[in-house]
Amino acid sequence: MFFRLPETHHPEVVVKLKLGAVLEGYRRLLADRRYFGFALAGALSMAGMFAYISGSPFVFIELFGVPPNRFGWLFGANALGFVISSQINGRLVRRFEPLKLLKAANLVQAIAGLALLAAGASGAGGIA
Repeated sequence: MFFRLPETHHPEVVVKLKLGAVLEGYRRLLADRRYFGFALAGALSMAGMFAYISGSPFVFIELFGVPPNRFGWLFGANALGFVISSQINGRLVRRFEPLKLLKAANLVQAIAGLALLAAGASGAGGIA
């Protein structure tokens, strides 16, 4: 079945993009502390996720000795965790103020980071 979304841009409304207006828009966005906080938190979370995606094969296979045919299962489990987390987040944003959720999420990430740092420094845990 084919669904079609109607066009929302009216041809009689012309928006001319001028470099000065675009730069002013960016300046206003970056000066907005609330926006900048949300954007920075999202950017750092995505940076962490992509660092994990790019580094995890080396860490698991080379350092922990996980057979390559089992690495996919570990990676898939993490992907499932991301999907479940996003579903939970979708429900939470309907019930709670975004700023409170952001603060709670940042606290959880900081605690998890410290726990991982402590585990790595002490040699506790691991899969090897």
